[in-house]
Amino acid sequence: MLRVLISSLLVSAVAGFVPASSVVPKGEVSLKVSRKTNQERSEALPWLPRPQNLKGWAGDVGFDPFYFSDNIDMNYLREAELKHGRLGSAAWLGWVSVDLGARMYPFPSDWKTANSHQFVASMSPKDALKAHPNGFWDSPLIWPFVFMICVEAWAVVNKDENREPGDIGWDFLGFLKDRDEKDVKRMKVRELKNTRLGMLAFIGVLAQTNMGAEVFPYVKFPSS
Repeated sequence: MLRVLISSLLVSAVAGFVPASSVVPKGEVSLKVSRKTNQERSEALPWLPRPQNLKGWAGDVGFDPFYFSDNIDMNYLREAELKHGRLGSAAWLGWVSVDLGARMYPFPSDWKTANSHQFVASMSPKDALKAHPNGFWDSPLIWPFVFMICVEAWAVVNKDENREPGDIGWDFLGFLKDRDEKDVKRMKVRELKNTRLGMLAFIGVLAQTNMGAEVFPYVKFPSS
């Protein structure tokens, strides 16, 4: 299960790194420049033509090696990037916190010494069928999926075409309050950089623990 999870996160992270851009409405002439005639080089990948639809978006360094931005709704891509990045960052924090001893009380006595890798392995469908009377549907693993389904369903039902991608109104600490446009853009770039790093960090943790390094800092030193 962990191998499948790691593979899916790798695909998600690649897609999530694609910055968003404006979408040309149907019936209007596209301003997209053909890659064959585009001589402008990407800042991040200077051996490739610069994806033109990325210009003007926070965090744009011309990184879109598969040119998703030429063919997919850019608002959708930016929303997906932020969702994956935020989730990856939260997952990394949760994974490491458990391995450093954090627990939510009350918890079963056999969880006291377990680490995050063991938790995930014990909640796999195969093991859950053995451990829980009602099988997988009675295991703790199902509840995060139910929560995510509810959040996504709410987003679809309450879709706002005028909402900026990734903006769900969660700024309880007022980081963007009374800031000018330049400061707001800088804060958005900071979030993008940190969430992109969060995705890579969580993928790294999954890979390392699946290879046997289950203890923080997830480095398996050779035995002497």
